[in-house]
Amino acid sequence: MYISQIQTTPPETFATDTQRLIYQTLEMSKIPWTRVDNDPAITVDECEEISQRLNAPTVKSLLVANRQLTKFYLVVMPGHKPFVTKDFTAALGVSRVSFVKPEILMELLGLEIGSATPLAIVADRNNVVRLVIEREVLDRPSMLLPDGTTTCYMNIPANKFLTDYIPLTGHSAEIVDM
Repeated sequence: MYISQIQTTPPETFATDTQRLIYQTLEMSKIPWTRVDNDPAITVDECEEISQRLNAPTVKSLLVANRQLTKFYLVVMPGHKPFVTKDFTAALGVSRVSFVKPEILMELLGLEIGSATPLAIVADRNNVVRLVIEREVLDRPSMLLPDGTTTCYMNIPANKFLTDYIPLTGHSAEIVDM
């Protein structure tokens, strides 16, 4: 897999509006970050080399919704930890959830399959998506996140994401144990 040298500047051109919003918000937040360009990487296993290059643990982000598609949750959890619906619904006290279709991910956050990232919460201008973070993610010093594409991953300090980035998006994060 191709992985570039570590960089500290945004891409020269943005692939999507969401990617542009992410970098604008990171600039406003003053959070230090590093990134690499890479061949498309979608799965946690495909991100292992990127994780090693950036020295950041892999995180996975999933968009799930209730059956009626009226409540949406962007779930952030350790990369190799399985998403167990029963644990998620128990932690939040909600009824059954399932993964959303790719069209909904694009509509709500401007993301394609494989590029889901908590950084994209900034694209949810109508605050219809609840950001849910598994506590274990925040116990780590940093996290490996896509920048809203499958071809660029970033090392972001976990605590700064929580305290400096999320408030700029108009959202809050629900910290849960699953």
